[in-house]
Amino acid sequence: MIMQKEYDIVIVGSGVAALAFANYILEAKSSFRIAILSKGELPNCNTAIAQGGIAAVTNFEEDSFEEHIEDTFQAGGRVGKIDVIRRVVCDAPARLNDLVRWGVPFNRQQGVFRLHREGGHSKHRIVHYLDQSGKAIHESLLNRLQQHNKIDFFENHTAVDLIRSKNQCAGLLTLDEKENWLQFKANTFVLCGGGSGALFEQTTNSAYSTADCVAMANRIGLNIRDFHKTQFHPTALSLKNQNKLPLISEAVRGFGAHLLNHKGERFAFKYDSRGELAARDVLAAAIFQEMESENVDHQYLSLQHLDQEELKTHFPFIHRTLLSNDFNPTRDLIPIVPVAHYQCGGIEVNAEGRTSIENLFALGECAYTGMHGNNRLASNSLLEAVAYAYYAANTILNSSIINAANLRELKLETTRYSDNGKAMVLMASLQSLMTKMFHHKDDFGFLQTVSTELLKLNSLYEDLNLQSKLAQELRNRLELADIYLESVMKEASKDNLFYA
Repeated sequence: MIMQKEYDIVIVGSGVAALAFANYILEAKSSFRIAILSKGELPNCNTAIAQGGIAAVTNFEEDSFEEHIEDTFQAGGRVGKIDVIRRVVCDAPARLNDLVRWGVPFNRQQGVFRLHREGGHSKHRIVHYLDQSGKAIHESLLNRLQQHNKIDFFENHTAVDLIRSKNQCAGLLTLDEKENWLQFKANTFVLCGGGSGALFEQTTNSAYSTADCVAMANRIGLNIRDFHKTQFHPTALSLKNQNKLPLISEAVRGFGAHLLNHKGERFAFKYDSRGELAARDVLAAAIFQEMESENVDHQYLSLQHLDQEELKTHFPFIHRTLLSNDFNPTRDLIPIVPVAHYQCGGIEVNAEGRTSIENLFALGECAYTGMHGNNRLASNSLLEAVAYAYYAANTILNSSIINAANLRELKLETTRYSDNGKAMVLMASLQSLMTKMFHHKDDFGFLQTVSTELLKLNSLYEDLNLQSKLAQELRNRLELADIYLESVMKEASKDNLFYA
């Protein structure tokens, strides 16, 4: 028998979108019972490792909403939804004030926000806490929720499937920390499961960034839009034989760091007049081009000319990370490589974060709002997540709560054997295939061979135990690879969109 649990709202994910949404709900209606499911332990999410900060216009003497809107639109290849961009940018100061009210200790100087400038931004407008803004936001929001007696946290729970009944989401099927089945029933479900960086060979993301919410949404017929638009961050610390690489925030380039090739040339200005402060897609493409020209697997970031005490003061976490990996920024060139960082596409939602199913919402990186276009502007992700958390919460609070359909008891097959070693080999093959798709997106012949390879991998998956978290994740990865390939092939005849 499968254990069942019932709540007013069930949230999948524990990053900024999930936590901000829960805070907005409970501030207005403290009687709501909420469950938050985390694939790992609560701090193990992309929000907690985000470095840069949140983009918001706060100095109206030197900056404006129109400039932030234009920077966002331009970074996205001028294909983002301008009405979405305008709404989120203009709401940014209010959402920033919410974070301050919830206790986030953003850095200030003489009482005003200390602002960074990052790639693609024409002005200094990044509100931050040192170089660990995400951690500060995550801890502040989580601490507030942990004091509330109407909220339950389920760590190490893997979301497996959404249960659809006509145009309602009737339930959620999960595996708990001991790989026992669990069913959740709720009036409202909110997907905040993050992006897909861990599907690639190398990423800045946590190991849990496998886009499970996108796969679940796809299986119940929701529209997945622009899933191929994966943003590669230009400057991850290049380390051998590692999947997760440390990020070196572009705020460091805003502080004055230089990109150098193996000849010692500062090459960024060859590709864009903004040099090291060009948007991420431009710099990632430039670095890949320089790597190919020199037949090398990395390029360099130079910090040697910077004030080292100031560098250490403003970027203490990055400084410690470099030293712990035997790189001294005073004397060493820092090897960097572009790696998978952010998913610009996802589950299509409306202006309130609602999917095409009336009681199912999607927020944060797993959702497609249209704000980012082909390429996300730096530090707009935390902003979009908090903004849409606010929109979704207000929609739910100001509407009649839907009584979800009756949740039927599922009978699940649990007798197949588990072969985690085989699953890990298949996952590594998929990571390699996803990375190759990214780099060979214009080669239609290659994409056809990928289709054949995916059929082979799917056949190898069939005999794995369904009551295994690893097997469920592999199932999602195979499905997401199919979605990615379909999206890539759909765009194969169009202009290059893919360092975006």
